[in-house]
Amino acid sequence: MLRKLYCFLFACFLLGVPAFAQTKKEGELTVLRRRTWTFKNANCAARKTCGLKWVKYTVEDYKVVIDGSDENYGTRFFAQYETDSLASIEQYAFVQFKKGCTYYSQLKDGTVVIPYGDTTPQFGKNQENKFIRWTIDSDSDDPVYSSTLGRHSRFDHYRWNTVRGSVAEETEKHYRDGPPPYPEAYIIDRPSAAFMQNGVAKNSSFHFKACIYRMRDVPLHTASDNLHFAKPISCYSWDTSFIYNHATEKFERHTEIVPACKE
Repeated sequence: MLRKLYCFLFACFLLGVPAFAQTKKEGELTVLRRRTWTFKNANCAARKTCGLKWVKYTVEDYKVVIDGSDENYGTRFFAQYETDSLASIEQYAFVQFKKGCTYYSQLKDGTVVIPYGDTTPQFGKNQENKFIRWTIDSDSDDPVYSSTLGRHSRFDHYRWNTVRGSVAEETEKHYRDGPPPYPEAYIIDRPSAAFMQNGVAKNSSFHFKACIYRMRDVPLHTASDNLHFAKPISCYSWDTSFIYNHATEKFERHTEIVPACKE
C-alpha cells in the first residue's frame, strides 16, 4: 500500500540515478532502477516442460509522488511467461519465497529505536511481516503465488494485457475475468513501500526468489517452510531495500538484509 512519505530529498546516488529537481505530478511514478532477465526454456524435453517457451523477469525500484510533493519509495516485480498454446497456460505456475521484514523506526534522544513492526497476511492468518528464515510467500496454504482463500481458480489473480507483451496497468486484465486471447500471462508483486511521516520512517528490507513450476508439481496445500516440494523450471532472485538513515535524513539501499530483520 502506498502511503505518504515526508522526505523531499532522496539519496539518489545510492540507487545510481540522477536527482530530480522539479516537483512531480500527483501519482506520477519515476523508475529509479530497472533489471530484466529472460529465461528461454531451451532444454525442455528431458523434463517434459516444452509447453513453456520463456519467462521474463523485471524488477523496478521507483518513487511516486503523493499530495503534490510527498514521496513513497518501493519496488515492483513482474514475471511474464509464454506457453505454446492457451491450454498450456494453467500447466505452469509461480511460487515465490521471501526472507526479511518491514519495520518502523524513529529517532529518540539521539538514538534510533524501533517502536513497532508491521503485519501481513501469511498462510491464512495475519502476522508480523518479519521472516528470519526463507518461507513461501502466500496468503493461503496454497503456495501458488497470488492464490487466496475461497478462490475460484488458482489463477484468479494472474494477469494478461490487451497489448501483448505489455504490463501496463491501464490495459491489463485479470485471469478471473476471462483467459487471454493469446498464450501469455504474468504476475505482479509490489512489496510495502517506504516512507517518512511525522518523524517515523517505514523501512523495507526483503530478499525474494520467484520460481516457475509445472502446476502438477505444486501441492494444493503445504506448510510455509516446505521449500523443496519440487524442482523449479526457472528461478529469479530479487530484493527491495529502502532503509531510512535518521542521521542524514535520507533513504539508503543495502545489499544485505539489515540487522533489524535478522533478530
